[in-house]
Amino acid sequence: MRNSSVVVGGIVGTLFEPATEPVAVLVVHPATATPAGFYAGFAAFLAENRIAAVTYDYRGTGRSGSPRAHRAVGMKEWIEQDVPAVTGWAAERFPGLPQLAVGHSLGGHALTLGYGGPGLTAFALLASHVASIAWRRSRRFRTAPSAVGSGWC
Repeated sequence: MRNSSVVVGGIVGTLFEPATEPVAVLVVHPATATPAGFYAGFAAFLAENRIAAVTYDYRGTGRSGSPRAHRAVGMKEWIEQDVPAVTGWAAERFPGLPQLAVGHSLGGHALTLGYGGPGLTAFALLASHVASIAWRRSRRFRTAPSAVGSGWC
């Protein structure tokens, strides 16, 4: 396994790559105020099991800069800009592989709102407090009762 820093439009993250060819790529979309390092053990486990993993800090948090330097960036921008930017980078870096995601809290909201990208194969939500996404049915979106999304259909 090898780790390398990733910078996508001011968003700083870490790519955890397997020692052999990956079978999928998974992006961890973090919770608010949760540094990317919190997910390092999970990402390392994935890489040891042939899944490339990307962890990152939203702009204005952790390694992606101070809140003071990113005063105009908030949760709306994290959801609408940061999530798709990192997802797009992962899709370009690993073309042809299944695109997976885990959304923790705010990251899960971004995924249920459809910002995980059109190529998203599957995702899981963790502590995302999603009460209802019934309105998404008009966009051909489905979720399993266990709160694990199966992606676009």
